[in-house]
Amino acid sequence: MGRGIQRVLLVTGFPLITARKFILYAAQKEKNYCAVLVPPKFEKSAKTFVEKNNLKTNVRVITGDIATMHLGFSSEEYRFLLKNVTDVYHLASIYYPGTQEDIIRKVNIQGTKNIIQFVKDTGKNVPLNYLSTCMVFEGHSGLVLEEPVSRPSYSCFLYKSRYIAESMIISEQEVLSRIFRAPLIGGDSVSGETEKLDGFYALIYLLLITDMKFPVPVPHRGTAPLNIVPLDYLVKTLCFISENPESVRQIFHIVDPNPVSVKTALDLIAKETKKNLRIVFPPADILRPLSKSGFLKRIIPQYTPLFDILNQFIIFSHTNTDRFMKDSGIEAPHFEDYLKPMISFVKKRIESSKWRGEDNRADDPYGE
Repeated sequence: MGRGIQRVLLVTGFPLITARKFILYAAQKEKNYCAVLVPPKFEKSAKTFVEKNNLKTNVRVITGDIATMHLGFSSEEYRFLLKNVTDVYHLASIYYPGTQEDIIRKVNIQGTKNIIQFVKDTGKNVPLNYLSTCMVFEGHSGLVLEEPVSRPSYSCFLYKSRYIAESMIISEQEVLSRIFRAPLIGGDSVSGETEKLDGFYALIYLLLITDMKFPVPVPHRGTAPLNIVPLDYLVKTLCFISENPESVRQIFHIVDPNPVSVKTALDLIAKETKKNLRIVFPPADILRPLSKSGFLKRIIPQYTPLFDILNQFIIFSHTNTDRFMKDSGIEAPHFEDYLKPMISFVKKRIESSKWRGEDNRADDPYGE
């Protein structure tokens, strides 16, 4: 490590695109050195990532497993990290609906327990920055504050596991923690790059490759705010706030301060793709049991994970976030400004798949 290094960051989550974007952004700063925890099966791709982006000076790949004791590190690596780490960024999680409960429990709950233990083992005031999800408010409505969830109610263990992870971190009074809650994450606001064609990408994908003869069911007559932010804004905001020592022991909602409505977003997607998108507004007392029955999933499987988010009618307070982002020069892009790059990215992905003779369904995370 060079003389200019002031912060040594332990980062989990590779190869998730959120972790990759965070590493790229954080490693640009000369004062940062990133120790990246990488599962053994991704070690080769991690080293390729480091070489391709000329990060050897600022990034060290360390194989391990957040779900095992001492994070699966060798004794030498563990001692190195305990001595040198100044900040922890816990970005690893299972976030795909439908994942087996035992895997969710292993990664989201046990993995977080092990990260907490690592921070405690350092014997120093090492801040733990945890990237959570706004879906910890599943079942809520109206205004929600940047505070611990007081009325947890979950129909999905995936979201419950994130609430449990948050609660474990917050309960550790001696740990300097920050909880960052993210809504639906869009792609990069400039390139449109994303990891998988899920969320709104799944809808764009379907519009581009099919006639979309079936209508899209939308809760709340589409008047609910669309809670989505582009990936690059999320990473920049997380980095900026976490570099301020006064921001510890607080919760932050990294959301769009001026969200469009769900219907406006769907209308914009239909306009930009030049496709006819039929929207229906079933009554809530019909739509809720329909979604839980699995019927909706069988008819349009690519849409159902997105439905969980669209079904929220929540206003996310972002007072803490605004306070610490003041004068940062970082602003949330408007949805209509980064929608075109998202659509262009999907088109390129589809064309690339065709050129390679691949089945486009491989790009659909919910397809078989």
